[in-house]
Amino acid sequence: MKRILFVSAFLFFIANPVHAEDKQDGKESSALSMPAILNAVAAGNAMGQTALAEAYAFGVGVPKDEKKAAFWYEKAAEQGIDEAQYNLGLLYSEGVGVPRDSEKAIFWWQKAADQNFAPAQYNLGVSYHDGDGVPQDDKQAALWYQKAADQGDADGQFALGFTYTNPETGLLDYKKAAFWFQKAADQGLADAQYDLGIAYSNGQGVPQDFEKAKFWWQKAAENGNVDAQKALQKLNK
Repeated sequence: MKRILFVSAFLFFIANPVHAEDKQDGKESSALSMPAILNAVAAGNAMGQTALAEAYAFGVGVPKDEKKAAFWYEKAAEQGIDEAQYNLGLLYSEGVGVPRDSEKAIFWWQKAADQNFAPAQYNLGVSYHDGDGVPQDDKQAALWYQKAADQGDADGQFALGFTYTNPETGLLDYKKAAFWFQKAADQGLADAQYDLGIAYSNGQGVPQDFEKAKFWWQKAAENGNVDAQKALQKLNK
């Protein structure tokens, strides 16, 4: 599954002295840096364009307008801002503010991924796995998962581990799978915790250890993984 995550550019402007707070309902107003953002946009600043795009995407400080969000993300993306390239790819992937276009999504994710932007690398991996906007290719998927995983991206680590458990990929390697499940599990990713529990339960890639299996299923269950909850119920019968 592709990650749907808009990366924030507002932090770039948080320290601006124009920042003001609105304590109504305990929320901080995002009009907080709007003057600074608009000044930056007027000067052609790419981070300002990214922040304005985000404001329009979520209706923060301005009326929500997905088309304007796409317009300003593209302006910033054309200036090489990896966050904007990634977010613009999401809009094309979901058909938000622009017609859905998987190939354009891939184009912009590739731009961001080439700048070592891990979320884009992960989404490219999913696209190759699914054959969405690119030819289906599990080896290419693994390559992009690896790039994201090497940067500590938990989704990339889990996806890479899962790839190593699937015989259809031609990359079957339970030791590598367990290694990457462990990396993602240590970051609190419930699906990885559950699959690491399976690895210990079956002795796949690690020595069989039912106590460790139970430990990781418990972690996954606490994080809302339904399969782990069912596995624990069976153990406790």
